Formats: sequence, structure tokens, C-alpha cells
Amino acid sequence: MSVVARQFVGLLGLSVIFIVIIVRLSRKRHLSYRYVIGWLLFGVTIGLSAFSLSILGPVAEFVGIPRLNIGILALGVVVLFVSIELSLGISRISDRQRTLGMLEALNGASHPGPDKASSSLRDTSVLVVIPALNEVESVGAVVKGCRSAGFDCVVIDDGSTDGTGEVALAAGAFVLTAPFNLGIGVALRAGFIFAVQRGYQRVVQCDADGQHSPETIQRLLDIQSNEDVDLVVGSRFLESNEYPVGRIRWMMMRFLARRATASTGTLITDATSGFRCISGELLVECARQYPTDYMDSYEVLMAAGAAGYRVVEVYTPMNERLTGVASNNPLSAAFHTLKVLTSGLIGTKLTLRKPAR
Repeated sequence: MSVVARQFVGLLGLSVIFIVIIVRLSRKRHLSYRYVIGWLLFGVTIGLSAFSLSILGPVAEFVGIPRLNIGILALGVVVLFVSIELSLGISRISDRQRTLGMLEALNGASHPGPDKASSSLRDTSVLVVIPALNEVESVGAVVKGCRSAGFDCVVIDDGSTDGTGEVALAAGAFVLTAPFNLGIGVALRAGFIFAVQRGYQRVVQCDADGQHSPETIQRLLDIQSNEDVDLVVGSRFLESNEYPVGRIRWMMMRFLARRATASTGTLITDATSGFRCISGELLVECARQYPTDYMDSYEVLMAAGAAGYRVVEVYTPMNERLTGVASNNPLSAAFHTLKVLTSGLIGTKLTLRKPAR
């Protein structure tokens, strides 16, 4: 076998072994998604380099290395595996920190003062869950709107530095204060655990920026009751295309919506909507293992459909933000969509259980 052939076989073999290791670590959830894509791309690059030896040869000579020898290859393998181990360590530490942060928030729950509204006007089976990060100018109005509509609400203050939690508490919400920014997935899971622990049967997930009107909460609840479904998704697009979305983001959202439609068996036009009603057994499952990454809403929608939970979508118009600027952008939307698709391909997607009846 020629030197070039040995180099080809060695690089290609290393690529396959490396990718297999990354996939196995990912399936066991030892490696966070944020590292998976980078390492997979690195492994693919090694494999592609096996087909570009004619290019690598001149480059190697240019930097003073006449050929790929076993010593350099061995050193490369050591560096790669040390890097993987560092990624594993960082992933474990990050997961443990966020879990501890969530538990600290739950244990330190703040309770609002006595409710001035008549208890007969409140629906004690429903809890509105509101994750919030630096939304001091809008969260008070959102909480008051929910309370006026007759619903209890819990605000998860996700590491805010502007007094968001204090304003929410004064407005009448339960408040879970995270010691640092946990991320929206962990914050929502804390809210779902809070709801299950206190006996609420239904949760309405709502943003703190005022885009989701408290008046439309009842629409989600009515659909859930009348059609006896597990998950109701509030859609911006079901009956209108007036909500402004950039072209790239629109393409990503349409692609995700088509996949969600196939998974749930019902028409989904807004797969990433953060305005939804979750009830019954699905609420318990979300409290048990709600995903912690950016596309948590989409992942739960896909997993719920795959598990046989009943899903329906209803049109709910979205308001302009009361204050502040949205954090999403086309680049981040594309990257997080890639993370979701990668997780599905390598088998790390969320799996929800549905008790047999």
C-alpha cells in the first residue's frame, strides 16, 4: 500500500471512529448540544481531508512536514480525546450548576401577599408560568393582567439584574428567583415543577414582554376543555400572516412547522410558539424532563406528538413588545435549528412517556 493510500485509510478511519464516539456520548446525554455540532463538524472535516491529500501534501511541505507520520497522528489523537474530555467535563458542570440553580429557585419561592380579588373568581386549577429575564418594565403589567383575568401566576426570574422579581412579586405573582441565568428551558421546567407540586392541573406558558395578551389565555383553556387535548399551541400564523418575520427566520419556521405537523398529525403553523396550554399527564412529563436548550418549545411539540399526546393549534394574535428588543436573530435561529435537526439525526431527541389507559 502506498504512502498516500495509508494516509487516506488512516484519516478516514480516524474520522469514522471520532464521529461514532461523539454520537454515542451524545445519545447518553453526556455531551451538551452546544459541543456536539462543533465536534461532529470537526470529525467530518477529518474525513473530507482524506479525499484532499493532494492539497494536504503541498501544505505539509510548506510548513516543513514532509509527510504524515505515526507520531504526528498519535499526537493528534491525544489532543482530540483530551479536548473531548474537556467538553464532557464542562457539559457535566454546566448541567449540575443549572440543576442546582433550579432547585435553589424552587426552594426559595416567594409568595405574594393576600389576594384582594374574590377567591370565587379565580380558577385554582390553572397556573400561568412566565419566564422573565430583565423585563422590569413589562412584567408587572403582564402579571396584573393575568391576575385580573382570574389566574394565579408564577414568574421565574431567570437571573435578572433590574428588579424584575421584585416588581412581579408586588404585582401579585409567585416568584422563583434563579441565582444566575439558567436558560429558558430550565426556567420553564422550574415553573412546571412548581405547578405540579402545588396541585395545578393546567399550565399556560406565557412571555413576560407583553406580546401574549392575558385576555387570550381563556381561549387556550376553552379549547383544551372542549376538545380534551393535552397541548394547545397559540399560533401567530393560523389565520393571519401580518406578524413581521424576516425571510430567513420565516423559512426556518416553516420547515419546523411542517415537521411538527407530521409528528402531531394535526396542522401546526407556529411550532416555536411560546404561548401554550399544557395539561394533565403531559404537564407531569414536562416537569420531569423538560428540555433545556433553545428550541425547547419545538422539541416538546415533536415529542408530545410522537408519544401520542393530543395536540391542537388555535389562532392567538401577538402584540408588539411593551419594551425592549427581541433577542432572536436570523443567525441564532439558523444555528439552533441546526442543533434541533442534528439531535434528531443522532438519536438524542426528547422522548416523552404517555401512561397506558
